[in-house]
Amino acid sequence: MFALALVASCVLTAGLPIPPQALVPPEQSFRAVTGFRVRVDVHAQGRFAARLGEGLQQQIERTLRHEGIQVVPAESTRPVLDGIGLLVLDLHVLEAEDGAAVAWSLHGSQFVHLLTGAFAFASTWEVGDLLHAPREAAMARLRDSVQPAVDEFCRAYLASRAAPPGESPEPSPSGAPL
Repeated sequence: MFALALVASCVLTAGLPIPPQALVPPEQSFRAVTGFRVRVDVHAQGRFAARLGEGLQQQIERTLRHEGIQVVPAESTRPVLDGIGLLVLDLHVLEAEDGAAVAWSLHGSQFVHLLTGAFAFASTWEVGDLLHAPREAAMARLRDSVQPAVDEFCRAYLASRAAPPGESPEPSPSGAPL
């Protein structure tokens, strides 16, 4: 579903009709990705928000490794055609007297091959939530909210990596920086 939306967005932006053969079924959306860099972007000031981000970065990386998904250190913020995707958690924290409001979204991004023949780096999987909790309970509530999304992402990735019998995953372009 997310890959379908991505192709539709790219083609609609270009003003072209979408041929049915251009749509990638969700179960194949990550076939060319061999692992992920993980990044948590905290959009707030202060130590409280920073601690939330640090804890979630560790949680996400631990879950991916537990599921057998390669976690690659982020050596650069510049996208590279290397078969490695990017899993980004955008975390927006607003502290108030009665606790913290947190909005988050988890994006699985990768290089995609457009109908024009060009490559583009785009989010092909995304989910998010909004929650409010007393400050002392915010981290536990946030972890409980994010974990099902990370689990869902892992299932989608692993399902897309399984090649049909007699077929191997599409090779990914290697090493060319954009």
